Amino acid sequence: MNEIPIGAIRPNPGQPRKQFHEKALAELSNSLKRHGMIQPIVVRPREGFYEIVAGERRYQAAKQAGFSRVPVLIIEANETRVMELALIENIQRADLSAIEEAMAYAEMLKEFNVTQAELANRVGKSRSHITNSLRLLQLPVDVQQAVMEERLSMGHARALLALKNPLKIERMAERVMRENWTVRRLEQELREKKQARPVTVKPTELDFIEEALRDRIGATVRIKTTKQAGKLEIDFIDEDDLNRILELLLPEEHE
Repeated sequence: MNEIPIGAIRPNPGQPRKQFHEKALAELSNSLKRHGMIQPIVVRPREGFYEIVAGERRYQAAKQAGFSRVPVLIIEANETRVMELALIENIQRADLSAIEEAMAYAEMLKEFNVTQAELANRVGKSRSHITNSLRLLQLPVDVQQAVMEERLSMGHARALLALKNPLKIERMAERVMRENWTVRRLEQELREKKQARPVTVKPTELDFIEEALRDRIGATVRIKTTKQAGKLEIDFIDEDDLNRILELLLPEEHE
């Protein structure tokens, strides 16, 4: 472990965490003043400076506390490893909002050409968790921002996805925040709206099948019937998600 001037350190532009809450940062800053920095900031050498790999909250808090030098652990790491370590640290500390976590997953999938299964293995999450997290990026930008600012929870966000129409999602999100609804209250409202639609009520057996399929494959499933025929619809995010669903439905074909 080394100690270097804080001015020689720069944040990682690819840091998954986009926002730092001022109150929590102030509390950490006060703690550093009283007890010092016990855990070093992880950095990697760059031309003329050191770039943060993990520990940006400690770096920001140390600046607030007026530290001139800070303890660091210097490592060699490529871009993939830097993003991986930053993401894992934030997830382990529960520092990321649901949207920030989803954005980080999307960036890793795009930049480093890994599959959802490979990414899940790297960050210690299930593939269904990665898939469900990425679905949050289908929300309108304003709603994503509300989740990042903790005006809406991840539970609210997942429930809102059922509306599908962006304008309806935005309007419902505004009502949730205005009236301070719990997730349960939102889900109740969505159920009531669904029941109020002038559509043919599906038999209980089809409802059961639809729910069982949804739980099995981790995707939105709809069964539609008419007097003559029927239709099964399954939503997927991208080709990788489609392959995941096909592996579950047709395991013999993917062995």
